[in-house]
Formats: sequence, structure tokens, C-alpha cells
Amino acid sequence: MAIVRRRIGLEQEFFLVDEAGNLSDIRADEFLKSCQFIAQAQGLNPNYFVAEFVKSMVEINTRSADTAKELARIYLKNLKLAISVAQQMGLRLYPLSSYPLPTMPVMRDHPNYHIQARTVGISKFLHAGKCTGTHLHLEVPPGVIDPRTENC
Repeated sequence: MAIVRRRIGLEQEFFLVDEAGNLSDIRADEFLKSCQFIAQAQGLNPNYFVAEFVKSMVEINTRSADTAKELARIYLKNLKLAISVAQQMGLRLYPLSSYPLPTMPVMRDHPNYHIQARTVGISKFLHAGKCTGTHLHLEVPPGVIDPRTENC
């Protein structure tokens, strides 16, 4: 019987805050461009540093890994880079799931976000901009998912 190896991946969302703990809507793109530039210079994939649907959130991703140990190594390397860039910019990554102070998220101007906001209502959609998450992607064995379904 052949051993089926399944891969795992990770993405973690962070609030981007200044040193006083205030959300930083205006510096997220600058932060991400710096992360991507340094990642590329270090031979890492720059696409692992991604904007979220609100400007005060960023996301750090990993490639798929064969083991939890490999996933942790990849993730920690990406996280270390992001923390270093943030510190150089006078910013911090806030990893807790909800931001504790009153805020009104600023949505990015992309058609897919506008469609989602119209579908559920702008106030409900923006409510999601007040919380972050960590998502673990698990590969499943062939045949588990109906091949007629489309990947999301």
C-alpha cells in the first residue's frame, strides 16, 4: 500500500498598527511592497505578502509543505521578514483576532470586494474588517472532492 503524502499551507492575517497601537490604513501598501522587495532579494516568493480587503490588514502566507516542521520553518522565515520590515517602518503586526479600539475599516477599491459588500450589505461586510484569522490549508486525498466542483 502506497503512502499518500498530503501537504499543508498557512495564511495568517494581521492588523498593521503604528507604535502607539493605532491602525495604519495608509502604510499597508508601502509595507507590503517592502516585504515583497526584500523577499525577492532573499530568494523568497514575494507573493507570500498580500493585501487584505481592508487597508489596515495584511496577510502572510506560505507555500504548501510536506510536514508540519517544514511549514513552521517556512512560516517563521516569512514572519521574521515581515516583523523586521514593520519595525524599520515604525509599524507593528497585531496578531490577535479582533482590534480592541473603535474603528471604521477602510475597504480596498477592488470589484470583488464591492460585489461581496453589496451581497451581504456594506456594514456586515466591513464588520469582518475588524477581525483577523489564521487559515490552515489541508490537501485532501484524490477522490474526496467531486472533480466536477470548481476550486474556490
